[in-house]
Amino acid sequence: MDADDRLDKSCIKSLLNDLKRDNAHAVQAKHKSYEIYSNCKLNYWEQSMLVNLEIINDESKNTQELNMVGRPALYDKKLLIKTIKTQKGNFTTAHEDANLSYLLIQNGAKFTYGTGVTYRKNLDSFQKLFKRWLSYGSGDAKFIITHKNRTFNILYHLLINYPIVRSYKAIKKGYIVNTPFFILQGYIRFIGLLKYFIFGIGKVDNYKS
Repeated sequence: MDADDRLDKSCIKSLLNDLKRDNAHAVQAKHKSYEIYSNCKLNYWEQSMLVNLEIINDESKNTQELNMVGRPALYDKKLLIKTIKTQKGNFTTAHEDANLSYLLIQNGAKFTYGTGVTYRKNLDSFQKLFKRWLSYGSGDAKFIITHKNRTFNILYHLLINYPIVRSYKAIKKGYIVNTPFFILQGYIRFIGLLKYFIFGIGKVDNYKS
């Protein structure tokens, strides 16, 4: 789990039950907004993150197979250790969950959606999100370097899925004002990817906000 997550009291128990129920090797917790949980007033960026989570949850409901487990997550210990031991290179910032998920799948892992809830503190300014998205972009670049066969998938995600597909889904839900959030997210991550390839590690490979 990340430092900006707050687990519901029953989260771990629920995730363990989900893991056993589906005979899976990894289970993804269900994200909810900490701002909503704590009755805080939301600004534009926090509201946009909620729309993003809503769209992701909808995508999860319409997908039979889960091919990515983010954080927080619960893993099968034996397969996790086996995967880490056979890993070539290091797990680095901004793409470690995607890298681990991909390697687990290569070792025959099955993922499932969890019912355990985590409350996540969303970033509340464009400046913070800009830094975060650049860092994600450097992670995307490192993922491509490690797994060249996934290049098209990464580029599609940044250039098509975020700015076009998710913007369209936001509009369909009536969140027209939030579409710039998705456009910025996709293209800034792409800029982070390009900067990593051009300048290398140390330029945008940070995770500070």
